[in-house]
Amino acid sequence: MTHRVHLDFASTAPLRAYVREAMNLAINTSPFDPRRLYDDAMGTRYAIETSREHVANFFGCDPFEVIFTSSSTESLATFAFGVIPTHENRFVQASGSAQRFSVIGTPYDSEVIYETWLRENIDIQMLAGNSSATLEINNLSEMITDETLAITIPFAHPDTGTLQNIEEITAIVRNKNPHCIIHVDARTACGNAILNFAEMGIDAMTVDPVIFGGPSGVAALILSSQCHLSPLLVGATQERARRSGLENVIGIAGFGALCEHAEKTLDQEIKHNHEIKSAVCEALRAAKTQSLDSDPASQHTLSNMTSAYFPGVAASAVVAEFNRLGINIHAGSSCGSEEFEPSAQLAPVTGDDSISESVFRVSWGWSTTHEDIDQFVAALASLPFSQ
Repeated sequence: MTHRVHLDFASTAPLRAYVREAMNLAINTSPFDPRRLYDDAMGTRYAIETSREHVANFFGCDPFEVIFTSSSTESLATFAFGVIPTHENRFVQASGSAQRFSVIGTPYDSEVIYETWLRENIDIQMLAGNSSATLEINNLSEMITDETLAITIPFAHPDTGTLQNIEEITAIVRNKNPHCIIHVDARTACGNAILNFAEMGIDAMTVDPVIFGGPSGVAALILSSQCHLSPLLVGATQERARRSGLENVIGIAGFGALCEHAEKTLDQEIKHNHEIKSAVCEALRAAKTQSLDSDPASQHTLSNMTSAYFPGVAASAVVAEFNRLGINIHAGSSCGSEEFEPSAQLAPVTGDDSISESVFRVSWGWSTTHEDIDQFVAALASLPFSQ
């Protein structure tokens, strides 16, 4: 093998050159506290707000609606904590009132959301998943009451890339409870689908630059200007008093540069990813894998990923073989392959824990070349499981 091939873009993508340049510039020119009133600090503030405008333009929202955070995990926790009227909820619990606040989630969501809600003893209702990696929403209207505070849904399944019916879910929620906060976890779709916050008609959306060539250590929660959340981090007034703590100016500069340039190339990169997907899925079929992607050519899945499995072969063994051959892929749950329990996100799709333990994910992106895929195909054909 001539070089290592990275095919785990859905976890992290290589940093783009112009993003690195923007971050280096920020290191050299913006080491000041943006809340101060002297000229150097005001320059740092200007750099942050310029980046905020680029992020807003890319995701179709107002700059005021962009809250910079340290990671998508923090963004998700900010949403999950912020929707709960904490003091009122604790009073309701202490009084023994039959009235309880509730929230709605899905089996495809990050555990950080549920861990946050469980701490506050909120009633959590779950939409069901299915073997198509979509959500069963026939009973959604019945689940929503006046006490339903929020619903969170993924833009796409984190392992298969299957798109969820955001428009229909939003219409059902708005019709039943207009005050219910609708959050979309769009991390896996960033840079791989057109995300227009205003047109989606939702209240909050988590986005992450690390998926499409941006820096780690920064992300954003996009929050409608008509919506208020209690801040997760308190004590200071950064991010318009919505997120306390000194801003990661260097990371924000990289995030802004990414959105400024990627906006111009998004359509071209999505087309490129579709071409790569066709080649990858064809190779996986030839290798006698079972696919979780029923229709790889469908417009109802993200263009940058697919998942499959060799029956009876642990995903960790497949990952180890590819690693030996110089190729990075991912095994199991999108939240972590170091965990030994079967993925809860895959369970509704496979219906069998033993299959879930065999699933591996391949994902690609902006820097993936056809030569990279040729190397992947050759490595796949050489695996003992493919014979």
